[in-house]
This record gives sequence, C-alpha cells and structure tokens, in this order.
Amino acid sequence: MKITRREFLNNMAGLGVMMGGIMSAGNTWARVGNMLRASAIPDLAVVQGSNPENSVRAVIKAIGGMSRFVKKGAVVVIKPNIGFSRTPEMAVTTNPAVVNTLVKLCYEAKAKDVLVFDHTCDYWEICFKKTGIKEAVISGGGKIFSAHYKGLYRKVLIPDGKVLKKALVVKRLLDADVVINVPIAKHHGATELTLGMKNLMGAVWNRGIFHVKDLHQCIADLSTVIKPHLTVLDATRALFSNGPRGPGDVKNIGKIVAGVDPVAVDAYGCTIFEKDPCQIGYINIAHKMGLGEIDSSKLRVKKVMG
Repeated sequence: MKITRREFLNNMAGLGVMMGGIMSAGNTWARVGNMLRASAIPDLAVVQGSNPENSVRAVIKAIGGMSRFVKKGAVVVIKPNIGFSRTPEMAVTTNPAVVNTLVKLCYEAKAKDVLVFDHTCDYWEICFKKTGIKEAVISGGGKIFSAHYKGLYRKVLIPDGKVLKKALVVKRLLDADVVINVPIAKHHGATELTLGMKNLMGAVWNRGIFHVKDLHQCIADLSTVIKPHLTVLDATRALFSNGPRGPGDVKNIGKIVAGVDPVAVDAYGCTIFEKDPCQIGYINIAHKMGLGEIDSSKLRVKKVMG
C-alpha cells in the first residue's frame, strides 16, 4: 500500500510523540526510583552488637554508606572524645575501635586525608596514648593532632548565637570537606549528659567562657556554626555516673547511633539513659532554635544488628 509523503511525515511525527512519551515516562520512573532510594535512607540508624568494628560498618551502611558523605579526594576531620587520660574500659572517652573503623571507612571511600583531633582536658600526649586512640588512628592510616596550640584556631562569628557571639574554632575542622563527630555517651555533672553537640566544645579554644555565661545556651549557639556532616554516637560502653571524668558506673550497651541531624542523635542518645531529651537543656534549646528534631517518633529510625 502506497502512502503519501504527508501521511509518512504525520506517521513519523506520531511515532516521535509516542517514543518521547515512553522516554519521558522512563525518565520519570528513573527519577521516582532515585527519590524512593533516597527516601529509604533513615534519619537515624541504630546498631546493636558486641563487635565495635562490625557495628560501625553496619551503622554506616544503614545510614547510606560512607560514600554518601566522603567523596574521592576529600579531607575528613573526625572529632572523638579524647578528653581525659582514661582507659577505654572506663567509658570516659570514645572507643578506639570505633574511631579506627571510621578512619578505615573514610579511606575505603577514597578520602585523601583523615585527621583526628581533640582539645583534651588532661595532658594531651597521655590522653592520646592511654585512651588507645592514637594507636587506633595511626593503624587505620589516619593522622592525629592536638588542638592545644592557639595558632591552630580561627575566629568565627556566631550571628545566630543568643549568648555566644564569637569563638576561636579549630581551622582544620572549619576547612574540612567532611566533619564527623564521634562522641561517647556518658553522664556529665554539669549538663546531666554529654553527647554529640557538647563534644564539639573540644573544637573551641576558650571553652571556659561557656561555663561563665550559659553552658547549655553556648553549646546550642556553637551548633549553629559547627555542623558535622555525620554524628556517630558511641554507646558500645556508656558511663552512667560520675561523669565526665569518671570512674563511675559503666554498662556495656553495645549500641552505635548515626545520623545527620545532631539534635536527633543526641535526643535518641538520651533514651539509653532513660532520660527525656526535652529535660536536657542544650538539646531542648537546639531543637527550639531549629537545629534538629527532638521527637524520635517523627523520625525514620532503622535498627539493625551489628
């Protein structure tokens, strides 16, 4: 059957519209698939297990994998709690196995450098050694430094701060491509609990001013300018009394909590101690300042075994 040139062109135009619709539908479904995959990433991941390395790997996988945060060639700064010259079993400082695994995961994600630091309360060389964190960092391929030199800091203005309007903050943290906050969950005499946001006080030169002004408000104010890309709360062991220095009542909890929202991580951490996060000053203030979600029931929480 012969068709005219006009009919041929009309048929081809119709085919083009049909194929365009198919391609458009395909692109739409691809976008939907990407959105579904993105929405499948939980707000918080919680791992229960007895092996810290396995638990860290499991919690990072559950939160979307380290490559979600660390890209090839990135400079990563990790801030654990190395504040006191205590052994890991005392649950005063971050478990070195947790730090070691995070360092290794960053390099597996093709990080260029992984730097670990703290501004310790006790003499830093003893803290680094006794806590086991210096060895953990080096064995993982990372570098560790002490923030006890004022030249390592840069002045930062805090425009949204209610009490704290400026602070000297570690330059390497400010300049990093990725910041990972790795606190330990423990009791604290002044704030009742020390978790993620309070751990960031170790990135500040003069934290004594926090205690002079308003400790809880200053912690929340600092959190408006220091915003870790990821918070990994170490509750493999937790200190339930006589914090922050210990010794005190230590319980083997076997949990690690990870998330992007620092308020949400801290709020969930309160449940480990059977505390209401709304009753912990800096967490409640940070929530009211719009820094994160305090109500875990409003979050997607993924629980897995390590």
